Amino acid sequence: MEEETGKLLLAIARRSLNTYLVEQRQYEPDLKALPDALRRPGASFVTLYACDRLRGCVGSVEPYLPLALDVAQNAIAAAARDPRFRPVTCDELPMLHLSVTVLTPLQPLVYENESDLRHKLRPGIDGVLITWYSRRSVLLPQVWERLPDPETFLLALTEKAGIPCAELAAQPPTINVFTFAAESCEEDEYA
Repeated sequence: MEEETGKLLLAIARRSLNTYLVEQRQYEPDLKALPDALRRPGASFVTLYACDRLRGCVGSVEPYLPLALDVAQNAIAAAARDPRFRPVTCDELPMLHLSVTVLTPLQPLVYENESDLRHKLRPGIDGVLITWYSRRSVLLPQVWERLPDPETFLLALTEKAGIPCAELAAQPPTINVFTFAAESCEEDEYA
């Protein structure tokens, strides 16, 4: 992603977050004033960190909205609707650090068995979405930094979705797997 595009996305995420927490309203960027790339449909995740610890991360895996609007909405969702955390408060704003990740379209990954799946995953490159009936989970490519082993990465995905890990070994495969690439940008230290 171009540096200028990244800066614009971070500014949109930050303004959306501030407007929501301080003014209790949603911020909608003026699409007419933005470059074409931010007006086209895009899928993104916004991640919040407080003191270098995850504080919220919510996103979309398929492009439904213009990218700028998707980022603005995901910033609010990361602060208010990540079920793993209590909602972010206005008092936390000074210590929050934001990251925006823009996803490429999902690509189905066909695999024969668990071993084949582990070998087809590209650590550090692939973001992964898995589905099993109505359950699903996603891990962004940057999660490979914490979980560099494909087996551990897959177990984290199943655990996150509440999918029995035995389903990874099911024959024929019962878990649908999709991969995507992503580009991220993050704020310089914010205070």
